[in-house]
Amino acid sequence: MQAEINYSIILKTYKKRAGEDLFGYIIPSKPDLTIRDFNTYRAVYCGLCKTLSNKFTASSRILVGYDFVFLTLLSLSLKDGEITVSRERCNTNPLKKVPVAKGNESIEFSAAMAVITAYYKLADDMSDERFIKKAASFATKLAISRGYKRAKRLYPEIDKLINTEMENQSGIERNSTSSTDLASQSSANGLSAIFEMLSEEENTKRILKRLGYLLGRFIYLCDAGDDLSDDIKYNRFNPLRNRLSQNPAEDEIKQAVEEFKGSLRLNVGEIASTYNLLEIKNYREILDNIIFLGLYTSIDNIGKLKTEIVTGEKTE
Repeated sequence: MQAEINYSIILKTYKKRAGEDLFGYIIPSKPDLTIRDFNTYRAVYCGLCKTLSNKFTASSRILVGYDFVFLTLLSLSLKDGEITVSRERCNTNPLKKVPVAKGNESIEFSAAMAVITAYYKLADDMSDERFIKKAASFATKLAISRGYKRAKRLYPEIDKLINTEMENQSGIERNSTSSTDLASQSSANGLSAIFEMLSEEENTKRILKRLGYLLGRFIYLCDAGDDLSDDIKYNRFNPLRNRLSQNPAEDEIKQAVEEFKGSLRLNVGEIASTYNLLEIKNYREILDNIIFLGLYTSIDNIGKLKTEIVTGEKTE
C-alpha cells in the first residue's frame, strides 16, 4: 500500500509534466457532442481507466487518454452490438459514481496498447535533460512495469514492433536535419499496426492500416508543434526546427507554428477521406465529431494550455 501511495505522487508529477503527450490529440469537440454521446464517451473513458487498473496495475490508470478512447470506440464501431454501461465508483474519487463501460475485448485491447506504447515512451522520456521529468519517467516506468509485462505477453508482436520503431526513431532524431515526414514515420508505423488489428476482414484491415498511419503521423506532428519552444530551449530534436533561423525569437516560433497548423489542416482532409471508407456500425456520431471537428480543435490548441475534457483538470 505504501508503495502505491508513493507512486501516486510520482504519477501525478509525471502527468503534470507530460501534458498533452499523455492525454492525446484524437479528441472530441465537447461543445458539439450531445449529452447522450458525451456520456457514452465518458463511459468508455472511465471503462478504459478501470480496465487499466484492474487488468494491469493500479498505477496504469494514469495512461488513460483520448487516443486510446478513440481506438476503443473505433473498434466497437466495427462490431455488432453496443457496450453495457453501469454506474461505479470512480478510482480517483471513490465517493463519486460515474458511468463505466463494462470490460470487453475492445477496451482490454486498447488498455494493453496504452501500456505498451507508454512503456516505450517513458523509456524515451528518461533521456530528457530535465531531472524532474527524467526521475518521474523512471518512477512511472517502474510503476507500470508489471502491467507492461502482462501486455507484452498478450501482444508480443506489437511489443516487438513498437520497440523496433522506437529504436528507429532514436536513429532519426540523431540527425538534426530529418524532415517531418521521416521523423513522424515511426509513430505512424506503430499506430498503423495497432489499427490493423481491429479487424479480420482484408479490405477493412487495409483501410484501418492507412487510417492508423495518418493518425500516428498527425499525433507526432501535433506533439512537435506543442514542444517546439521547449525543444529549442533545451536543444532537443524537433523536425520543425529546420523551418527556423539559428536563434529564433518567440515571434518567429509562433509564426512557424501557425503556418505549420495550416499544413496539418490539409492532412486532416486525408484522414477524413480514409475514415469515410469504413463501414461504421455504432457510435458514428461520436466518431464523426472526433474526425471532422475534434482533430481541428487539437490543431487550434497547439501551443496553448490544455484542458482535460472529461474531468476539466488543467495540465501544465
